[in-house]
This record gives sequence, structure tokens and C-alpha cells, in this order.
Amino acid sequence: MIKQMPRSEQTQSLARNDDGTSPMLSSHRRNVCAMAAAMFLGLACATVPAGPPPPPPKLSVGAVLRRIEPVGQTVLKQTRGGVTITLAPVPFDTQTTTACAYDRAGFSLIVPEGVSRETHTRLEEQRFQVITVSPSALSLLLTIRNGMGRVFRGAGAVVQLKVDQTIQAAEQSDYLEFINALIPPQAEQQVRLKGPSLTALTDSATFAVLLFDVVTAIDNAGSVRNRDNFEWYFRVRHQPIRRTLDAIQSRRSFWVTNTDARAALSPAPASPGSLPTTVIRPDGTQIATLNVRDCMFQP
Repeated sequence: MIKQMPRSEQTQSLARNDDGTSPMLSSHRRNVCAMAAAMFLGLACATVPAGPPPPPPKLSVGAVLRRIEPVGQTVLKQTRGGVTITLAPVPFDTQTTTACAYDRAGFSLIVPEGVSRETHTRLEEQRFQVITVSPSALSLLLTIRNGMGRVFRGAGAVVQLKVDQTIQAAEQSDYLEFINALIPPQAEQQVRLKGPSLTALTDSATFAVLLFDVVTAIDNAGSVRNRDNFEWYFRVRHQPIRRTLDAIQSRRSFWVTNTDARAALSPAPASPGSLPTTVIRPDGTQIATLNVRDCMFQP
């Protein structure tokens, strides 16, 4: 005969696991562990929202303008006899042009037909805007007023330019307009002279424009009665200009002969009036200086 245990003892016996713990407590612990694991995995797998992309770098481009100012008592409008000549240097200005920088491109598995790695180089070309100074040499505008009763002729006069007491070499074509001038009585004409190059016009340099043996008096018979000299003196002041432009307009890679590659990768000749072109971050810090030159290859 089987002895039945009291109900309280049955309940107490059924409410124990093998390790002696309560099944309800064990179930609770499992639920807590499952929730913790889910939370951990959720945090680990969550995607961190991406912030805005950093602003692209910019180009800092520059040039040096030459300001031409009269020195001391120099008078721009001068009269000798029956001739009045006014000299005005044509101001320099900047203009935006396209320039390029070249570098070796990364390795490429594809080599076009007719090209070999031994005879050709793969280049990367970057095109961008820079500013340059125009014109490339100083231009001088002469306004000649003929107050004589006879025709004024520039022929026979001599034009001389000096920079810091050094005579500048000049071709006759540089002042041909003045030499060929024919101005009727009581008339006026403008002619141009080509002045010193930008390279010669260093900061604080003094340059002179000298006209020798200009006819200023003619008698009724047409004979020259008098010749005079005209002199103007100027000081050069450099004014650096900087602008920030979009970094790169276009970028491409292509194959060229090794000879063309050497020419493109060689240091570019300094352009008169130019300043280094640098890649800068938005805060103005410099990243790199570009080897800027005229674009050598057709797009």
C-alpha cells in the first residue's frame, strides 16, 4: 500500500530544481538575461548616424599688382614750345585664367593599344582657375597736343626707358606709334609706348620715361626751329592680391610619352606677378602647394 504524502510536502518537493533553486526564480533570471542580451546586441548593431560631409578644400591663388606713382615734382602734363604731351601709365589688372597641375597617376591594369609602360607614363591632370596680371609689360599712353602751325612729326625723336638708372633694352617696334605720329596743327593724338617688363618692375623701383629731341617749334618755311626733351619719373609699388576659389574644376588621367611626362612634371617657370597657388582647408591652413603651369594637353 502506497503512503500518500501530505499536500504541503508535495508542493514543497515539486517547487525545487535539481540544484535546489526555485523554478520561478530561475525563470525570472533567464528572462532578465535574455533582455540584457537583447539590449547589448541592439546597442552593438545600432547604426551611428553619419554627420555632414566635411567641406571640400579650396584654392588660394594670388598675384602681385604693380602700382605706378609719379615721383616728387613729376608733372604728367608737360608743355614745351608749341607741343603738350601728357603721359599716363596704363594700370595693371588681374584676370582669371585656367591653369593645370600634373602628377603621376596611380597604377592601372589597363594599357591602351599602342601604349607601353616602357615608353609612356600615366599622368593625372588637375584643372583650376588662377589669377594672372595683365598686361605682361607696362604700357604707357601718350596724349600729344600739337599747338604749332605746322604738322607735328614724331620722326627724329628718341625714346629711352630707365629702371633704377639702368637703360632698358627696347626694340623700335616698342615706340613705333610715337615715331610714326603725324598730327595736324591744333590737333591731338594718342599713341602707346611699351614700358619695362613686369620682371624689371621690382618693388620700390624707380623708372623714367625720357623723350629726346622732340620737335616743338617750326617756322613758316617748315624748318625746325627748336627741339626739347620730356622727362617723367615714377615709383613702383607692389600690391599682393589673394583670392579663394573652388579647388578643382576637373581631374582626369591619361597616357603620354615619357618625354611629355618629364616636361609636365618639371618645375614650372615662374610667371611674372604670380604668387604660389596652394590647397587650403576651410580654416585657411595649407595642405599643399601646386606646381602650376599652362595646360599642356587638350581636354
